[in-house]
Amino acid sequence: MLTRQALVVLLGAGIVGGCSFPTEEFRAREAFVDAGPDVPSDLASPTDLATDRPLDAGSVDAPVIPDARSSCSADAACAAGASCCGGFCVEVQSDDRNCGACGNVCGAGRSCCNGACTDVSGDVRNCGACGSVCDFANGAPRCAAGACAGGACTAGFGDCDGDAANGCEANLAESPQHCAMCGRACSAGANATSRCESMACRTTCEPGYGDCDGNAANGCEAPLYTASAHCGACGRACVGGPNATGACLSGTCGIECAEGFADCDGNAANGCEVDTRTSLSHCGACGAACSRPSASTVCSAGVCAIAGCNAGAGNCDSNAVNGCETNTRLDRANCGACGRVCPAGEVCSNGACLSTCAAGTSLCAGACVDTATNPSHCGACGRVCSAANAVAGCAGGVCTVASCNAGFGNCDGSAANGCEVNTGSDPRNCGACGEVCNSTNGTSSCVAGACRIACASGFADCNSDPDDGCETNLTTSLANCGACGRGCSVANGVAACSAGACGVASCSRDYANCDGNAANGCEVLTSRDVSNCGGCGLACLRGQFCSASRCQLSCGTGLTACSGACVNLATDEANCGSCGRRCLLGLTCIAGACAYPPPSNDVCTSAADINLASGSRITVAGTLAGAGRDVSPPCGALGTADVFYRLTLTRREFVYADTFGSAPDTKLYFMNTCASPMSTRTTGDLVCDDDRGLACTGGSTGSQVYTVLPAGTYYLAVGLQSGVAGSFTLHIEHLPVGSGRVLPLARGSSSLSGSTVGTTSGYSGACGGSGPEAAYWWVSCPETAAGAFSASTCLGTTFDPVLNLLNGSGAGQLCSTTPLSGFCSTNSAAISQTIAAGAGLHALVVDGYGGTSGSYNVGANRP
Repeated sequence: MLTRQALVVLLGAGIVGGCSFPTEEFRAREAFVDAGPDVPSDLASPTDLATDRPLDAGSVDAPVIPDARSSCSADAACAAGASCCGGFCVEVQSDDRNCGACGNVCGAGRSCCNGACTDVSGDVRNCGACGSVCDFANGAPRCAAGACAGGACTAGFGDCDGDAANGCEANLAESPQHCAMCGRACSAGANATSRCESMACRTTCEPGYGDCDGNAANGCEAPLYTASAHCGACGRACVGGPNATGACLSGTCGIECAEGFADCDGNAANGCEVDTRTSLSHCGACGAACSRPSASTVCSAGVCAIAGCNAGAGNCDSNAVNGCETNTRLDRANCGACGRVCPAGEVCSNGACLSTCAAGTSLCAGACVDTATNPSHCGACGRVCSAANAVAGCAGGVCTVASCNAGFGNCDGSAANGCEVNTGSDPRNCGACGEVCNSTNGTSSCVAGACRIACASGFADCNSDPDDGCETNLTTSLANCGACGRGCSVANGVAACSAGACGVASCSRDYANCDGNAANGCEVLTSRDVSNCGGCGLACLRGQFCSASRCQLSCGTGLTACSGACVNLATDEANCGSCGRRCLLGLTCIAGACAYPPPSNDVCTSAADINLASGSRITVAGTLAGAGRDVSPPCGALGTADVFYRLTLTRREFVYADTFGSAPDTKLYFMNTCASPMSTRTTGDLVCDDDRGLACTGGSTGSQVYTVLPAGTYYLAVGLQSGVAGSFTLHIEHLPVGSGRVLPLARGSSSLSGSTVGTTSGYSGACGGSGPEAAYWWVSCPETAAGAFSASTCLGTTFDPVLNLLNGSGAGQLCSTTPLSGFCSTNSAAISQTIAAGAGLHALVVDGYGGTSGSYNVGANRP
């Protein structure tokens, strides 16, 4: 008979088989074996520890299932990674009855995951089963009822397709279909494409168009190639001149002349300077000289007419084209005058009817002629000179070409074939002999005396100058890729133009063009993109981050994981201060806060240079946003920010600056050096100003300064007096004043007197003034209306004067040295001009013709 101890051993070793025990007895024995106090510890069978066999299998008659696990003891250790629990080797990292330690049983609905009892119905790292990690891109994942689901999205992202599998897939800061919120699509107007930038819809104009009214609804409404108000760029207005209006051609400003006027010198600055209705040099058209043989002429309504004939000549055929064609000294039918016929038997000699010809003349066909010069009897009686497309002449008894008809030229110099070339259509002699039309990369032609060119495929005349042919290769030009004015640019890389299409030549370091789309440039930052880590298509594994172009399990010191990328929250513009906090356009991330970057000229020692040689008026766009205060201004309150500009003068000049029309409350002041603000230098000047100069009432919070400066280097500071920093426009004007006196000119009538003796010349105008000068200046304000200016030296000077009106804007310049009539002195001159409205610098300069100098008396009247 088996003892209880022997039965336990046999059952534990699996020897007893084929027996069936009633359930009650089975349970009693099992309970007895598990807890019997009389069973020695070295023989007792442990309770069932198998994870695949619970204590109660749920069947009323379930038999005991023997364990197949390896046993363990002090002499037989478990394999690496397993623990010995009750004589058996178990995996405490995954065993529900020995979870983390022997005997630690997980309750109902919980599983042992990585040594911890876990509710797999709600754990995002073990959702539904151990190791099943919920991943929700750009958002917080959650686990519900053992299934992964999406939670809250990271700021700046949205789950716009409702698909948890791809997480919060929409970047609300950049997605044009979901800009700032799901479903908010960016739409583009005419001539434009739309994009989402910093959670705001923005418009990109097609080449040649601009959104100049700031209204996204009508798209890019301005054609920059033809709009005179926005020529080449928004706000770049084409300004006309005298007798002209501004015009835009292929994005370049030009002028259109008023009827009866023409721009014959090609200088747009002085407008259409020629009245072709009256000009003898340009009668009816530029270059059409009004001259006729043996005659004085007049141009009237653009038609050349004969005003009078030279002595001994007459226009007896009433044809103005051939001038005064008749020699009234020799013609019997027009002897002494047209229509005066000599009696039979008499000849006309020296304008008188006589019986014989005077010496040096011959009787030909009843008239006394000089066969050395007469084209009808050239070298001998009856030898008639004729020339194709020309008026024939006779010199030394040899036929010549006296003049060519309009539109023709004697380009081979031979009288035999006359004016053989049609200069209106010959591309080798277009407009004049020897003027060859350039046919580079095209086919040239001559139309109405002007060169034209038809460009070959792939080339264009982008500068609208036929003289250099079709100078632009549209297949490779970065500035004109595929069409004139269509420039190529690439974000985060170098652009290329190939076959007339913009592309990417190369990407900046750590950037790549992974989508192959040149329009968005090198769009991927491969140093931190988990899908393109270190290169396009190199994706990191789940749970890894991309840092310094390498997939890593954690971010380095000073870096934070944001959407799979390791970023520096102190400097990253897309994650500034916290993940997903993107800085708006124009701002950068400084110490974890979005702020404007400091301008390059934020400190005086880094002042921006102003090129004064570029013209008398320079307009500069600047900003105070992000700037600090570097210098204490010499007037008013300290202010909060300043930026600096450097001016280098090569001669003594009057210098003016204003910020009228700018939004910030500015302060302007001149400085001798970065450490030395300037004090007053001449009578009436203003070297530091907060608002509106000395006398202006308009201009809001704009500033105005002006003074005389000798040759040297100086600084101009633009400060923020108060309020919000932002962009400003700085207008700078400068005029030469020589070494003489420089005085303010009062409004209204003034009597000016002085001397220019002993000073040096600083200005030479267009009227021959090269002597020493005296200058009288004034400044105008934004509210100043247009008005009449006049000046006269009628009372006389001791030298030949030249009066000059100079405007800092460069428009309306005027000079005169013409003596006045009547009771005025012979040493006199006068000028009158309408001064344009608006703010600026103006000067009256008294100069001497041909370098002369002396005393002067000037009467002036200014608005």
